[in-house]
Amino acid sequence: MTKIRDVIADYLWFARNIIATPRAHVPSRPNNTRATIVMLPGILEDGSYFQSTFEPLEKSGYDVVQPDLGRMLAPVPELAHLVIADVAKRFGEDPDLPIILLAHSKGSLVGRAALAALPEGVHGLIAIAAPWSGSSMSNLFPWVKALASMAPKGPALAQPWGAGREHLLRSRIYSLSPTWDLHIPEGSQLEGATNIPLKVSGHFRGIGAPHTLDVVVSCIEELIDLGPIRTS
Repeated sequence: MTKIRDVIADYLWFARNIIATPRAHVPSRPNNTRATIVMLPGILEDGSYFQSTFEPLEKSGYDVVQPDLGRMLAPVPELAHLVIADVAKRFGEDPDLPIILLAHSKGSLVGRAALAALPEGVHGLIAIAAPWSGSSMSNLFPWVKALASMAPKGPALAQPWGAGREHLLRSRIYSLSPTWDLHIPEGSQLEGATNIPLKVSGHFRGIGAPHTLDVVVSCIEELIDLGPIRTS
């Protein structure tokens, strides 16, 4: 019964956010900005989906932005190229401002692929409920290409940059894992990354939980201190 209640609560949170009207709050760059946080959503998620996340991060002194990635239905490499172009533009505008990727679900795979290019100014990736090993649930939707690609050993999981580069990336990835995730039975643990368990179950609702936001801010601070992943 507990898991049934968790699933219902998770989908209610998802439904409330996915059908919400565009947020009235328009993100604005805070004074004395500490870093730019580039949001990378999951499939079918848009800017309003992160509504509960934007304002608290801004109050902490971060410029929260989101590239135009549509509904995240395109292949991971294609989306990663869009992210790389976006962060390159932001680095060109302010090369002294740290850039950190903050992702959910499929956005985590896109973030890792973007990070593999070692874009200038980017310090790392914070990933929430990431399907690093794919999701066996994706096999239930073979007709939905975006979902089917995230099956275990699916094309969305490809790492064409090689083991050495992947080892470097994982040293800059913070993977936040729900206590239980129906959408990712394999879990969100990533060997070599900094794995942090969350206090809430579900694939979606952990995004806006107060504890999650506290963890995200802590991870951001650590990544700022580490410096950019590209050092030359």
